[in-house]
Amino acid sequence: MLKWSQNRIKNHWAVADYLQRSARHISSKTDLEQAYAVGKYAVQLALNGKTGVMPTIRRVSDQPYKWTVSEASLKNVANVEKKLPNAFISSDGFKITNAGRRYLRPLIQGKLQ
Repeated sequence: MLKWSQNRIKNHWAVADYLQRSARHISSKTDLEQAYAVGKYAVQLALNGKTGVMPTIRRVSDQPYKWTVSEASLKNVANVEKKLPNAFISSDGFKITNAGRRYLRPLIQGKLQ
């Protein structure tokens, strides 16, 4: 957010989670591939006149990691929170488990050129 301070000095601040979500320079190859595929799928939905749906990423397999873009009806997903499974979070609530690591690792793989 851009704002003027009391001393009339222009400054910028951002919520920490925003920085993580907008930091393109730390995106993984998987991030980029999935973002592009979801965007392309969304354009096709729009060009085909399809409404009331959104593109989704569906994991096909873990080893090797494979995924596909699909769609979900907005009536089934709008205003619905999907939390990280408890099995992915350690009992102290501060770490991820091996199951969480296995699920998340493919999402951060690959460096961008």
